[in-house]
Amino acid sequence: MSGLTAPYTYKWNTGATTKKVENLSQGEYTVTVTDKNNCTVTDTVLIKEPEPIAAQEFKTTPGTCDDPNGSAKVIMSGDTGPYTYEWSTGAITQEITNVRAGKYFVVVTDANYCTTTEKVIIEEISGIEIDVTTHIDPLCTTSKDGSIAVLAKGGTAPYTYKWIRKETSEVIATTNSISELPSGTYVVEVNDAIGCTKIYEETLITPEAVKINLGDDHSICRGQSVVLDITIDDPDATYSWVSDTGYSNNTPIVELKDPGIYTATITTRIGCVGTDQVTVKVSDNPIDADFLYSTHSFSDRQVEVINTSNPIGERVEWEVSEGAVIVEKTNEKIILSFEESDVPKTYHTTLTSYNKNEECSVSLTKPIIIEPGQGFSEDFDDQKFIKEFLIFPNANEGDFTIKVNLQESSDVSVKIMNLMSAIIDMKEVKGNDDYELAYTLNIAPGIYLIVLETPHGTETRKLVVE
Repeated sequence: MSGLTAPYTYKWNTGATTKKVENLSQGEYTVTVTDKNNCTVTDTVLIKEPEPIAAQEFKTTPGTCDDPNGSAKVIMSGDTGPYTYEWSTGAITQEITNVRAGKYFVVVTDANYCTTTEKVIIEEISGIEIDVTTHIDPLCTTSKDGSIAVLAKGGTAPYTYKWIRKETSEVIATTNSISELPSGTYVVEVNDAIGCTKIYEETLITPEAVKINLGDDHSICRGQSVVLDITIDDPDATYSWVSDTGYSNNTPIVELKDPGIYTATITTRIGCVGTDQVTVKVSDNPIDADFLYSTHSFSDRQVEVINTSNPIGERVEWEVSEGAVIVEKTNEKIILSFEESDVPKTYHTTLTSYNKNEECSVSLTKPIIIEPGQGFSEDFDDQKFIKEFLIFPNANEGDFTIKVNLQESSDVSVKIMNLMSAIIDMKEVKGNDDYELAYTLNIAPGIYLIVLETPHGTETRKLVVE
């Protein structure tokens, strides 16, 4: 200190007693310095607050095409630089670039560590928008009568268009609309005057097909037929059947008897077409399905069913109604038993015969009425009651003998029935265990059924008359 003698003491109007005071706000500050001789000197200093820092302006570039290509640069006022920057994007430069349109913030700090937070909005030149003005799906699965039209807006007119089918890269149109289209997905690329691009895709739906399902190929026997129906719910539809053998028909329902490859076609009211094909094979290998059994019996008696098919099929299938049980089965016959019941019930038996190589089959179903049981039992000391039941000769011309041998003497009934189950002859004999019954019948050649009924069992035999 000039004119004073050290050491010195200091006293500030803030109360501080140090040589240096810091972190002061604006205002006047007075200090009194005293030396070792108690001499003093007082002085005053004025601290001025700098002008607050602020952004003078922002220079921005708008975003275009919905892309991150906008920019913003902050220009500060005053001369308290250099400045540091911290943007809401994380950037620490004076300018941010390659950003999308939107609102951004920047914190600026000057050389005096004064800060300010500024906001800038980067505008956007609107992107291209595409409106679909026409969408027409094709009428039929194979037709090319669909169309699409679009209208571009936003961006910067004028616009250019480029259409492709999604599955290909071939350009199919350069206008805002396309027509004569089959079903599928179509992609349009729209470009505006400043190079913005918008891509949009539209799908034309495949309509429901005209379906014909003729099923599997058919193999039938000579004399049989196949009935096929392709009717659809369209009163104005037209129908066509043709075959490789010259057959033709224009009705929805056909009965096919001859071999061939048949093609069915439906044309709807609006011109959509559906088609299917089926092969019909006709077998000339002989086939027959016929059987005989009594039309009435009792629930406590077994019933024998005789296969009278001529010829008997290479393979046969027997089916019976619920409540009936097949207790014995061969290709030539089956034996049935029935559930007990207090009321008469009707059952059905079905025989299906397959010809050689199983090229075709034929079926026959016949009913039988089963009355409530009569207390009848098939058991006889664990032995079969009917020991022997023979027809000889068999085949014959109507002259034959029936031989019956039983476990013990018993009354028996012998019925002869035709294929219609009509009884054409019946005999009742009594009192013996061994019978020989001679017959001379004037009946037509064919297959007949002979039914032997006893108190302890019933058996059936096939009679062949030539």
